[in-house]
Amino acid sequence: MGGEISINAEEKIIVQQIYQMYAGGLSYLSIATELTNQNIRYMPSKPEWNKNMIARMLQNENYLGNEKYPCIISETQFRLAQASMKTYTPTESSDIKKLKNKLVCDVCGQHLKRRIKASGNERWYCPHNPSHISLNVTDDSILKDISALQKQLSHNPMEQSSGNNTLSIETLRLQNEVDTLLMQTELQVEKIKQTIMELAALQYSLCATEYAAEDEKIQALGRSQKDIDIELLDELISDVRISKNQATKAVLKSGRIFRKGENHE
Repeated sequence: MGGEISINAEEKIIVQQIYQMYAGGLSYLSIATELTNQNIRYMPSKPEWNKNMIARMLQNENYLGNEKYPCIISETQFRLAQASMKTYTPTESSDIKKLKNKLVCDVCGQHLKRRIKASGNERWYCPHNPSHISLNVTDDSILKDISALQKQLSHNPMEQSSGNNTLSIETLRLQNEVDTLLMQTELQVEKIKQTIMELAALQYSLCATEYAAEDEKIQALGRSQKDIDIELLDELISDVRISKNQATKAVLKSGRIFRKGENHE
């Protein structure tokens, strides 16, 4: 009446329940899981809760009541929640912060962007074409996929060696020499064979040297006790390719490509 906002009795009970659970020591995620399991909807169109929703409700001073909103919780309840409140911002975890610059759209090669939606959920998208990345790609799913990539890479260190040829002044010189010999009217077959063999041996030597240090890090990854060893992955990987629904491959800094799900054993 008169523009006043009335209290929904059921919603009031839910808000009070959230404050009680948090004051009782439950985390944002535990509260969200409990409400979802009780089939309590955040909104009619949103059956599931997440930790961002819980955090916002625990910080909402409107529940104390003011000229516009009626009182739902007591000041004591609100202060108890604030006293046990952890510093919270709906932002990425430390692992995501360190890995996000390596996340690349597998369709077009653009670096992915991340934003927080009004629902509190994160949204990863390709700035070139948002349809390249589905709504199913989340912080948790990305970290789960990267953990699987790390595990598979450490178990199959030598099988993913389809990398780039390493260039040097000498390899370029030999390549130019081969091209020149092949363009001559009268082919010097033995000379061409000899030069090609020299070029191949040099490229093999350079690749072996290039991959040796990288393979040592891969072996160290196999000894790591961490589900995601951020430091080693940062040294090894230039980017992680994200397909429509998941992280599918890792491009190593040597240029070698490691694809998720390939079994080489």
